[in-house]
Amino acid sequence: MKAEDVFVLRSGPKLERLKIQEPKSEIKRGKKFMVGYLGVIGQQEGIEYLLKAAKYVKELPERNDVFWGIVGGGPDLERMKKLCHEMGLDDIVEFTGRVPDQKLLDYLNTADVCVNCDEYNAMNDKSTMNKVLEYMALGKPLVQFDLTEGRYSAQDASLYAEHNNANDMARKILELLDNPEKRKWMGEYGRNRVINELGWEHTSKALLEGYDRYFRSRGEIEMINAIRLYRIARWLYLHHIPFLPKLLQLITFLMYNCSVSYKMSIGRGSFFNHAGIGVLINPKVVIGKNCKIGNNVSIVGQGPYKECPRIGNNVYIGSGVVIQGPVIIEDNVIIAPNAVVNKSVHTNMIVGGIPAKIIGDVTKLDYDIFANESWKEGHKPFLT
Repeated sequence: MKAEDVFVLRSGPKLERLKIQEPKSEIKRGKKFMVGYLGVIGQQEGIEYLLKAAKYVKELPERNDVFWGIVGGGPDLERMKKLCHEMGLDDIVEFTGRVPDQKLLDYLNTADVCVNCDEYNAMNDKSTMNKVLEYMALGKPLVQFDLTEGRYSAQDASLYAEHNNANDMARKILELLDNPEKRKWMGEYGRNRVINELGWEHTSKALLEGYDRYFRSRGEIEMINAIRLYRIARWLYLHHIPFLPKLLQLITFLMYNCSVSYKMSIGRGSFFNHAGIGVLINPKVVIGKNCKIGNNVSIVGQGPYKECPRIGNNVYIGSGVVIQGPVIIEDNVIIAPNAVVNKSVHTNMIVGGIPAKIIGDVTKLDYDIFANESWKEGHKPFLT
């Protein structure tokens, strides 16, 4: 595969969710310093290395001044709690379990140094750890083992311990705790890196650029629009791929103010005019093949009915149209702009108005509205 055909979608935090706040000194249990950890408590997360580092620090002369706050839940939580007790660390280590976002922010904003203790192995070495980016977003310096992706993400916002060496990790933590100026510089460096490079507003661009290149490679040179994002999300949904369909639906809404669920069915060849701006379609709606849908169209349900509209094939729906309730729009129908359709429409009818009424017959037109042809000369007559 060519290098230009590869797009890396990095995980990136949203800064509006990770707010810098004043620390809460009571969390530290009277200790001078706090080391923070955020993440899943699982076997691969290396929490035992963090506990060993805490024990190393505690046993140093006059270094019982560090509190360790471990935020998160997971399958290994109870085993890690038991190990912590057996190591005699209950007085300086707290496992919060899974907590609300505000409590999470309280702990991380109070921490002086944060830790990513994922052990060195083939998977972790090439994985982007969300916790690293979240620490950086909050302006926290961190310590982690020297993993390829971890170093790429954090760069100078982190100190790097030898692979799976808990004692070296402890020494790196103490180096930062004893150097407030270095902590401040590293924290600012990391936050600026997230703001300018690694935040979601930057990393998400790779997703759109990748899809744009894919469609261009197929000869579809128009920009990404709502219908294309829908089709990608629909394909991912039908192949049971999690998360991405919801992400694409959110991106569609944010970019085009368009609410189209990947759970609904839109037939092959159907498309949105003007990129699908302002289109709202109930997830229960079914749309056939080769339909043309204008901007600011609403196709929705209507109480107390359970059913939603069903649109046939080759239906033209003009801009601003509202179709509501359990109506059936048969094949080859044209709905004029701004019409409100609350009754079913037979094949080959042209309807318009509020409420919509039959105003013509498709079979009597002298042109194909779907062909988007421009062959007539002159202007239409003036109103009289």
